[in-house]
Amino acid sequence: MIVLNRYVEKYREEYWPTVAGDGRELPATVWQMGDGTYHPQSHFWPLHLVETGIVLTVTALATAAAFLLLARRTVPARTPRQESPE
Repeated sequence: MIVLNRYVEKYREEYWPTVAGDGRELPATVWQMGDGTYHPQSHFWPLHLVETGIVLTVTALATAAAFLLLARRTVPARTPRQESPE
């Protein structure tokens, strides 16, 4: 989850377009990026929905992989059919 969090933080600007700052002081309700651009308050929920979708997709893939691996390792080996003595 730490790696996924770093990835989401690194590429956050690409999920939703940023607005370029014009040198004025920005209000406290904006989300400043490191390069002088910012996300206005209206971008808050769309950004969180995109990030939540990414995290849920990765979680679903990890869960599916774990179940497949578990099912593969816990299936008993098939033995040849033994004939019953009569």
